[in-house]
Parts: sequence; structure tokens; C-alpha cells
Amino acid sequence: MRDYLRRVGREGDWTELQGYVYGPRIVDAEMYPGVREFFQECRARKLDLSIVSHQTRHPFRGPQYDLHASAREWLTKNGFYDQSSFGLPSEHVHFELTKQAKLDRIAQEGCTSFVDDLPEFLEEPGFPPAVERVLFDPNAYHSASPAYRRAVGWAEIAALFR
Repeated sequence: MRDYLRRVGREGDWTELQGYVYGPRIVDAEMYPGVREFFQECRARKLDLSIVSHQTRHPFRGPQYDLHASAREWLTKNGFYDQSSFGLPSEHVHFELTKQAKLDRIAQEGCTSFVDDLPEFLEEPGFPPAVERVLFDPNAYHSASPAYRRAVGWAEIAALFR
């Protein structure tokens, strides 16, 4: 849809749709298969996990939904903060406003590995050099790169950390 709207000169409509999807409709999104098991395995192995994301607080166009609140609502609905499920402390969830703030947070958190779905982010010149980078590429859209390891699913990501 994004590519089509951009191709026909309707980038603004795409931006507005994105705000709606990542705002009030995010609670309807389904979790990728294997995410729960990945978190549970890391928890059993006593590995600390954090979620570090970057997005604006409000869409650039259209109704001013609070995108951070919507994301936190999705995490709550799906049991990420529940100690009997994912057990992720809420203070381990960070929504940064810029890419640079996200890079800084990865360094501040002392991450040894980082999973992202944007190859261009993993290739950022300011990416903390000691951090292992993993591209989550569920549709196998991206080529291999010396900058990161590539995985198409969460079971594959879990295997990278064993």
C-alpha cells in the first residue's frame, strides 16, 4: 500500500493512514510467531531484554493520536509487562523521538545485541560498534550485509543467541 500511494503521488494519505494504523488500530495487530517463546527463553536464561524504538509521539498528519501510548497499550494487552508471561519491566521499554536518541539509548542500556527491521538503521554510522546487529526480515526482502546478521523469524533469532 505504501509503495502504491507513493507511486501515485499520495504520500500524505500514506502518512495519515500510518498514524491511524500505529495509533488506535495497533491494539488489533497480531504478534509475530515465536516472539513470546523468544522472551520466555531469554527470561529463563536470565538475559535482560529491553525494547528500544523510535517514533514520533504524534503522527505528522491527521488526528494527533498518542503513538507511544498506543504502543504501550499493545504491549500491555499482549502480556509483555505481565510477570507470569513475558515479565518485561516497564522501565525497559523506551520510545525515543529520533534515530540518534535511539542509538544513544542502545548504548546507555549496554545492549550487546540489537534486533531491528530496518537495515538502514542497523547500518547507521553512529550505531554502537560493539553491539551485534540482527535484521528481522520476515519477508526476506533484504540482501545480506556485512553490517548485520539476517533472520526471517523469531525462532531463528533465538538460535542466534544460544
